[in-house]
Amino acid sequence: MHKYGWRKNRKGSIEGLPLQLLIMIVIAAVGLGILLAWMNSISKPNAISRVVCEPRFIKSSVTDLDQEGTFDDPSLTVTVYDNKDGKLCGVNVQVYGLGVTVAGITSGDEGDMRGKVTLDISGGALPVGSASGELVVKVSKTDYGYKEVTVTVSRSSA
Repeated sequence: MHKYGWRKNRKGSIEGLPLQLLIMIVIAAVGLGILLAWMNSISKPNAISRVVCEPRFIKSSVTDLDQEGTFDDPSLTVTVYDNKDGKLCGVNVQVYGLGVTVAGITSGDEGDMRGKVTLDISGGALPVGSASGELVVKVSKTDYGYKEVTVTVSRSSA
């Protein structure tokens, strides 16, 4: 065997394994560039970010726990926002709990084009013996998912 091993000429150019490594690095860099460009083009999915209910707390002036606590203000206004903080129209709104079951849509006859709907909740009341309770407000829209929030109902202090 020769004193330099199997290769006789030590002054040769880049060939063999180093050349293959260089080609693999270039291909990986191009592939990574394509993958990153594709991922940057993906937009954030639509979602319901927040639901604002007015009033946030509903009072009942019936302080006697032996009577049903009817609501002082029988209306609830719900405003729905998307993940870009814009008001959403066409959202289904359901309110249930404490004897209330109503639904509306934040556009058309019951709503306006500002992502709001006002619902009549006059059929509800706090049960006998309860000082407080909650109404559940569920909003949903196709391609946006759904979100639930609660509105607290309590008896006024005497």
